[in-house]
Amino acid sequence: MVVTAGLAVHCVGIIEFCSRFVAELVSFDLESETFTTVVLPHRLFSDWRKVWAINWNGFLAFASSKLQENLNVMVLEEYKNMNWVKEKITVPLSFLKNRNGNDSIEDLVPLAAKSGELWFWLKTNEIIGCDLETMKITATVLLMLRGTTLESDSTVALPSW
Repeated sequence: MVVTAGLAVHCVGIIEFCSRFVAELVSFDLESETFTTVVLPHRLFSDWRKVWAINWNGFLAFASSKLQENLNVMVLEEYKNMNWVKEKITVPLSFLKNRNGNDSIEDLVPLAAKSGELWFWLKTNEIIGCDLETMKITATVLLMLRGTTLESDSTVALPSW
């Protein structure tokens, strides 16, 4: 997983061995042009198969939907010293139930959070934006499989993550 957040580019490598996961974070600081490498805490997630690295308002974060009802987000405030935000953020995924179709949380991949909106990619070839305060979908972009044409139900400017 590779994520740009703030003034750094982060790469997370996951190794599974004997049902245990080891996660390593390699970060490249764009100002000083230096690399840092740290092993992420084992207790952070027990199963990294449903964990995504995302940009959360300019910070590196990890999101997990293991419980199927909520998206749990851990935000890394300062990656060099491994300073985490004290409380995990819980985002209810109930907004998916209000959509037409057969959307499944299994098909949901979080992309980024910016300016009060959380953006997801649905493996059914859609990108959706959800207002974090109201938990209502604010934008839907249908991705076409052929070419680079985008169709949407409204004019949407995707955020620059």
